[in-house]
This record gives sequence, C-alpha cells and structure tokens, in this order.
Amino acid sequence: MVTEKSYKIAISTMWSNKKSDHMAAFVREAYEFGFTHFELNSILTPRTLAELLAIDGIRISSVHCPCPVITLSDGKLSTHPQLSSLEKETRSLAIEFAKQTIALSTKIGARAVIIHAGVADVDFYLERDMHTLYRKGKVSSDEFREVQQKLITERSKKAQPYVEAAFESIRELLVCASENSILLGLENRVHYSEIPSFKEMQQLLMGFQGQPIGYWHDVGHAEILARLGFTPHRDWLSYFRDEMIGIHLHDVDVLRDHCAPGIGTVDWDMVAQNIPENAIRVCEIGEWNKKKDIAQSVSFLMEKGIIGDYLSPPPPTVVFRGLSPPPPPQTTKGGPPS
Repeated sequence: MVTEKSYKIAISTMWSNKKSDHMAAFVREAYEFGFTHFELNSILTPRTLAELLAIDGIRISSVHCPCPVITLSDGKLSTHPQLSSLEKETRSLAIEFAKQTIALSTKIGARAVIIHAGVADVDFYLERDMHTLYRKGKVSSDEFREVQQKLITERSKKAQPYVEAAFESIRELLVCASENSILLGLENRVHYSEIPSFKEMQQLLMGFQGQPIGYWHDVGHAEILARLGFTPHRDWLSYFRDEMIGIHLHDVDVLRDHCAPGIGTVDWDMVAQNIPENAIRVCEIGEWNKKKDIAQSVSFLMEKGIIGDYLSPPPPTVVFRGLSPPPPPQTTKGGPPS
C-alpha cells in the first residue's frame, strides 16, 4: 500500500540491481526510505520490468532509454548501439530501441524519456590519465593540463560527424515522441568524449526549439567534468535552467558518482538554487550504496530544499539568449574547455 505524501521524489531502478531477483523487495524498501515514484533504468530486463510493473499502485516518473535491456545476437547489450553511430545499421538499432522505450513510457503513464545522444570516437585513455592524475592531486600540474589539451584537441577534430548523426537520430525520435505525447530529456554526460558538450547542448536544443525535448541535468556528471577542469557545474544549471525538465540527483566522492545524496562533496545549496519547480526529481543511486546512506537521502534533500511538489512538466519554452540556430550543429574547434 502506497502512503500519499505531500512531496514527490523518484528513485531510479539503478539501485535495484542487487535485488534483481525480487523487485518487490526493492519497491518496499524505496517506500520505507520515503521515495514516492520510480524511474525505470536500463538495467531492467524484460522479466524484471514485468515484475516491477505488476506491483499494485506503482508510479513511474520517467524512463531511461533503452528500457528494458536485451542481449543482441552479437552478445552485446541493447545499451551498446549509439544514436551518434556512423554505421547506419547500428544507429538504426539505437533509434528502434529508443522508439520502443517511448512506446513503453506512453503505456505506463510516464512523462519523460531520458536519452544519451552518443559518443565521439576519441582516445579514452586520455581521460583515464586525467582521472589518475586528479586522484594523485596533480590537477594543477603541467602534466594534467597537457593531457587535458590533447583530449580537447582530439575531440574537436573528430566530434562533428558524430554530433550530426546524433542530431538526425533525435530528429527522428521527436516524431515518435510527439505522436506519443512524451518529452525527451537530453542528458549531460560524464565523459568528455560523449555528446553533447556544453556548446553542443546549446546547439541541439536550439535546433529543436518548440519540439518536445528539454534538458535533463545529471548532478554527478556535471560535477565530475567540472572537477576535471571543463565546464563549471553551475554553468550547466544556470544556463539550461529554463529548459530543464528533470534532474538526476546523486553525490560525488572524489571522481566517483552515483553516491547517495549527502555522502559526497557536491555543493547541494548551489544545485537547489537552480532547479525549476516543475523539474522531475530522481535519485540515481548506484547499487553499491549502503542502505543507511540511501535511507537518509530523502531527508537530506528536504533539508536542502530540493524536494517539493513537482508537476508533470509541460513542453519546455526554450530560451536561447539571442543565439542563432546552426542546422546541423557544428562543433567548436579550439577555445576553452566546454
């Protein structure tokens, strides 16, 4: 039995991974911890999804694409194909899985589908080296800045065709989203090689102005890239506040995200100041978190003024501060990290 509460806060099924043999236990504990809604995450299989949706009275805030996850004929998961892929068949698969997720969202009464736009083919070892140097306390060293500049330069040379492919994929998905009365939430990503960067987010949202798509902010992702010297966390929140339809709430310990809110070092006061009233709030907490830390998440977010009533968000009114839309989007070469 669900007890009606005066606030609304969802928890992602990401945390259900360790309880995948019994979804009812996950839901029961989530209610005990004060959560009221659920976001369906890409770890759900067709079996666990069916088990979850069979629970009486369960309320779904949003769905993370693709959901459910399946194993493909090549042994890879359906999370592998990217909307930015330059291979037509692979990109078509990613689009099809996203359309299936949109259809699921309509069926179960969710309002938004969170999408990842993709990734550029950039040497991942450069970012790995930055993480290693950061953990060693060398973020201000010449070595760190040299690796960072190499990463920026390589991405600026390679990203454009992947961004254009993502643009075309999203264009197709918006037709499906419109037909199903679903909002697409374009999420900021955790790796610098991923799409969109800050400027690409501007360009993508600008190119689809007036359509059912908005910004989905991920606290941990923005925080990690900020710590690595890229776009400041506050910039993501303040610039895209008017376009924000939802937010993933999780903390960061050094460079590890998906920690329960309150056990890391994110500036939650800054986050609280920049969340629109109608944004969907979802705690996206890793399955490795301790129960005691998850149990305090709702009260912590209440203390910070982050939890309150939220409504089903209307299609966002996108404000672009006088910029001119460039169809298709172009990546920016050189310049400061973004």
